[in-house]
Amino acid sequence: MTDLWRLTASEAVAKLRRREVSPLEMVDAASSRIEAVEPKINALPIRFLDEAREKAKRFPREIREDPGWLAGLPMAIKDYNDVAGQLTTNGSPIYAEHRAPADDRTVAVLRGNGAIPLAKSNVPEFAGSHTFNPVWGITRNPWNLDGWCRRCACVRRGLARQRFLPRRIVADPC
Repeated sequence: MTDLWRLTASEAVAKLRRREVSPLEMVDAASSRIEAVEPKINALPIRFLDEAREKAKRFPREIREDPGWLAGLPMAIKDYNDVAGQLTTNGSPIYAEHRAPADDRTVAVLRGNGAIPLAKSNVPEFAGSHTFNPVWGITRNPWNLDGWCRRCACVRRGLARQRFLPRRIVADPC
């Protein structure tokens, strides 16, 4: 299924729960879409697609195993949230090399419910006014690639419009 990236989060989870599609197929579909669209927009500068694939391969598949509410759904996480072993820059050069030692509470709960994080979204430095930061640069406006996103909400809407993933964290501090 090459159009899995077009599914809503509810549709994707329903297919995952019915085992019509595997978490690996969902991660691969999201990865393909990210690779096709991301270079133009710069919304997901931190990607850990290989780790997400490995997690998806090991995801519980036996009928008796509970896959969690999200059932293997791939997700993008804000760069304000810690994902174990991944960069958490907060968009600041001060933290440009900071790797989180563990998942923060939000990510831990998401994983515990079956989410598979595969990327982190660009954010304004320390939750500033528009999505530019000195670490990852400008996130382009998906409606006008010559423009930029003036707020995190633009990144969220852009990710939705470009359908990188069926769902992402939208706890938006800016």
